[in-house]
Amino acid sequence: MKLGAKRNASQQASAFEPVANFFAPFWRQVNAMKLSSMSFEEVDEAEWAEPRTDVYAALDYYFENLNQGRPYFLAGHSQGSRLSYMVLFEYMREHPDYYDCFFHTML
Repeated sequence: MKLGAKRNASQQASAFEPVANFFAPFWRQVNAMKLSSMSFEEVDEAEWAEPRTDVYAALDYYFENLNQGRPYFLAGHSQGSRLSYMVLFEYMREHPDYYDCFFHTML
């Protein structure tokens, strides 16, 4: 799993290398096969549990040890997109000083 994640990150994140440091946390994902049989409420409940906790802990580490006050942006795909929403909706409310460095843009 970790080798696949490293390979995917090197292929997909290489576009950002000239302009940004790349940080991609690991988190406990909801099993993709199970997702298709879950209701929206069950998916929300599952993703607001362990995945949320893992990503918030990773962000705490990132901001405390790696960010150094630099601007940053969030990117996510699939479950990562939902977690990005959770970060903006909840985590940043609890950490407004981190939100101030967030690179805001509308596409």
